[in-house]
This record gives sequence, structure tokens and C-alpha cells, in this order.
Amino acid sequence: MIAQGISFLIALRYMRRSPHEHLHLSPRTMRFDREIFRTVLRIGLPSGVQQSLVSLGFVALTRIVNPFGTNVTAGYTAASRLDSFAAMPAMNLSVAVSTLAVAAAISLTMTAVLVFFKRELVGLFAADPEVVAIGAGYLVIVSAFYPVFSSMFVTGGVIRGAGDTLTAMIFTLVALWVVRIPASAFLSTRLGSTGIWWGIPAGWIVGFSANLVYYLRGRWKRKVIARPVAAVPGS
Repeated sequence: MIAQGISFLIALRYMRRSPHEHLHLSPRTMRFDREIFRTVLRIGLPSGVQQSLVSLGFVALTRIVNPFGTNVTAGYTAASRLDSFAAMPAMNLSVAVSTLAVAAAISLTMTAVLVFFKRELVGLFAADPEVVAIGAGYLVIVSAFYPVFSSMFVTGGVIRGAGDTLTAMIFTLVALWVVRIPASAFLSTRLGSTGIWWGIPAGWIVGFSANLVYYLRGRWKRKVIARPVAAVPGS
């Protein structure tokens, strides 16, 4: 909190001294804009709900993993940390709406690294050989689908960036709660803990397919976050 407070004061000081007038803040000039507020709610609320339900999805997935014992739970925890690290490039690229080829190339590289060094990397988080073996098995299955994961995030980023956050939220929730969690729960009764791992890419495939179809249809192009202001004569 102290660090955040110091950062806020530095940013505020910079804005007050900035040569750019649009950065200057003054209580006298600040006004509540209902139209902007409604736009923020329309665009931001679905994304907020989406992230909250995604977090609950991870809780639900952990609930499926836990009954398989401490070794499976530890292996899943260790591997999922590496999984989160590998997912960062795709998430950042989706925010910047960068090219799909770049995201796919990075994902393939991460897949190769995690597959070839799976035991060594999981060993950074666990020492038990059984836990390492479980975590390595997770990485072999899940990392093979990183290109699908990155493609899902990039296409979804285009949709969200266009302002159609409600559609992006629906696709994410379907992939997570309709496919991923039920598939992991069902497959775990047939394949054991390995079935849980297969449910994860199943959700990614559905999420990417939905995003891709919607993207190719082009309906997201009709969403406009801020309409251009008409030029003033003589300006």
C-alpha cells in the first residue's frame, strides 16, 4: 500500500507538471459525464464479470483435482504455475492485438521448452518424484495446445478491443463452465487425474472456435467505442 501510495503521488505530480494540458487535473474542471459512465459500464462490466467467473472456474477445477490426493494436487499446482508463465505472452499479445503469427510462434516455443524440460521445470516447485511426474504429465498434454490458447486470446482480444465485451464474456464462460469444467469432471472419472488435464484444452478449442467464427463473420466491426467528433470548420 505504501508503494502504491508513493506511485500515485509521483504520477499525480507528473500530470500536474506535464506540458500536455489534457493530463492536468483540477477539481474545478472535473465533471461527472453520465454518457461516458454508461459507456464504461457497458464495456467494462462484462469483462469484470468474465474475470470473476474465470477465477471461480479455477476454484472449481481445483475442487476436481483435490480428491485425487496431495501428490496430484501438488503436481497440478506446480505445473499450473509454469502454465500461467507460458500463457503471459498470449495474454499480453491479446491486449496489444498483435499478429496471430507472433503469438503462435511464441506459444510453439513455450511448448517445446516445457515438453523437453518438463521434469526439470516442475522440479523447481516440487522435490517428490511422483509429484514431478504428475506435473510433467500435465505439461505434456496442456502445452501441446498453447497455439490454440494464444489464438483464442488474440481473436478474443480483437472482439473486446472493438467494444463487444459481452460477446467475449459469453464465449469465455461457455468454454470454461460449459466445456472445460464438465469435461474435466467427467474425464476424471474415466481417466483419473489425466482426464482433468484433457478437459483444459477442450475448453480452449471451443473458445477459439467460437471467437474465430465470430471474428470471420465481422459483426465485431459494427461495435464502436468512441465515435469520431465532426471536424470544426476552419480547423
